[in-house]
Amino acid sequence: MNHRMRYLGIDYGTQKIGYALSDEAGRVAFPGGVIKNDKNCFNYFFNLIKEKQINKIVLGQSLNQAGAPNPIHFQAQNFAKELELKTGLEIAWCDERFTSNEANRGIDRDKEVDARAATLILARYLEHLHPVT
Repeated sequence: MNHRMRYLGIDYGTQKIGYALSDEAGRVAFPGGVIKNDKNCFNYFFNLIKEKQINKIVLGQSLNQAGAPNPIHFQAQNFAKELELKTGLEIAWCDERFTSNEANRGIDRDKEVDARAATLILARYLEHLHPVT
């Protein structure tokens, strides 16, 4: 039985988009990288999804501390709709509150923060799917 399920985690930002990938079993998240948020980002993700054989996309849901959507949340929703149309993959949302703060710990380079935040988002989602008992 093949239980291959590979995920792409995304930390959406207006300037940059961080991403992470899961292992083939869909249990562990690894930092992928950071790309510029421009007209080429959809092609980049389309090619990455094809190359890495991604089955599902997990996008960080931008909420404030009270759980209400932040202004960027609506931009992320539009991004998700277009990504879903272009890739044909289902998009799951995962609360991203505090992931940037957590990702900032012990890091000097700004670029790594977005990839680590995406990794934390994806890891949180995968932990929800596969709780440790």
